[in-house]
Amino acid sequence: MIWSNVRSRRRSDGGPGAAGRAGGRGYVTVESALVIPVLLALAGALLGVLGVCATQSLCHEAARSAARAAARGEPVEQVLRVARAVAPDGAGVEVAQDGPLHSVTVSAPSWATRLLRLTPTARVVAHVEPR
Repeated sequence: MIWSNVRSRRRSDGGPGAAGRAGGRGYVTVESALVIPVLLALAGALLGVLGVCATQSLCHEAARSAARAAARGEPVEQVLRVARAVAPDGAGVEVAQDGPLHSVTVSAPSWATRLLRLTPTARVVAHVEPR
């Protein structure tokens, strides 16, 4: 009978862990306030890396297309037009020829690359095709 009285008192008091639970209600709020900005920063960093990769891919594709046009014997204006059609906005394009080799370099800064102080650059060299 004494034991049942102790058990019933604990239940009415909320038990030995009740005080710990009542004082710990703010932990979830504090943890959320700390974790959410970290997750947002991580998501922003991942988007930045994705932007850099996309810009690098576009630069490489533009350089490759322009080098193929140069290797076919297209005039320099046409080679530049091909590169600028594929490259990201504001990309710099350089075309050079060294004997039978044509070199096209495309570089394009973007918002993500400016933040990270990177400049994605692609250089493709193509041999002149025989006629």
